[in-house]
Amino acid sequence: MNSSNNNNNNNNKNNRFSKILLLTQLFKQRKWILSIILFTVFSFIMNRRAIIKRVYKLSFLPNALKLFIEQNLLSFQDYDSSSSPRCSSLVTPGATNSPLSFSPPLLGEQKNNASLFISKEDLLNNNNNNNSNNNNNDIIVVPRVPLNQLFKKKICISTIGTIFEKKINYDQITDKKVSEFIFKESEKDILVKLAKEADLYLITMVENEQEEKQVDQLLSEFGIYNSGLNKNKSLFCSTSQGKGHISRHLEVILHIDDDISVLQMLKPFVKYLVLIGSITTTTSTTSSSTTTTPTTTRNSESDKQRISSTLSISNYFYYSA
Repeated sequence: MNSSNNNNNNNNKNNRFSKILLLTQLFKQRKWILSIILFTVFSFIMNRRAIIKRVYKLSFLPNALKLFIEQNLLSFQDYDSSSSPRCSSLVTPGATNSPLSFSPPLLGEQKNNASLFISKEDLLNNNNNNNSNNNNNDIIVVPRVPLNQLFKKKICISTIGTIFEKKINYDQITDKKVSEFIFKESEKDILVKLAKEADLYLITMVENEQEEKQVDQLLSEFGIYNSGLNKNKSLFCSTSQGKGHISRHLEVILHIDDDISVLQMLKPFVKYLVLIGSITTTTSTTSSSTTTTPTTTRNSESDKQRISSTLSISNYFYYSA
């Protein structure tokens, strides 16, 4: 019995050894195939950006796949508009003669030969004189962005000056400062859609808990919470620097604010930045004071490639079913 067991063990060992030997021989005979595979994989990793750009330019590529490449694989810096049109510019929703109706580029895409910063007065004048070639050459209309480009993406909105107006009154008897938040009803529809489509965060600068309660009450009354906004994503801070730190920590793809100093702070960290209102003046707010300072031409020139300007959130986005 012992001898038979030993024979079986020896046979098993021989079988395993023969299998290993066979695999070794196959590897030696076919190692050039493995080398080619490894070289191909390494080449793809090193040149993946160029390969993706070539694939994107294929004329027979479906628009859905092109849109996926635009949003997830192809960076804005790599895109060459002269070789292939943006998928989002293939369809012009509701085209009219209005200067706000045009083929929308991808989020944050702008023309390099025109200023991105326009004041409210300039944009209104451009709307009233849309037949003037001089105005069209000097002022770029803020591009509208389709909401489906923001599906499940993190975006952050600083609420004061964008969806809330904050009024400060003083009690005549006690001379105590009383703050009042007013919801901009014109922004309700777009805010509801953003809450449904995107991973939306709201940041509100407040000075006390009473102001926090006012904000929560307004968001509840106007149905923003019911439309999909998580109450835990309505955040509060006391300074403009706090807004910047929160947005940076959240790692958002888009930050919307009425304070250009916050947008300048976020330039190295947030891909798309939108200023609500006029570029000619900026508001810098702390927990104790509010100041308005002019923006220099030098700062405007350095920021215009990164920061878009628009009158309101509803003017920046459009919804396509």
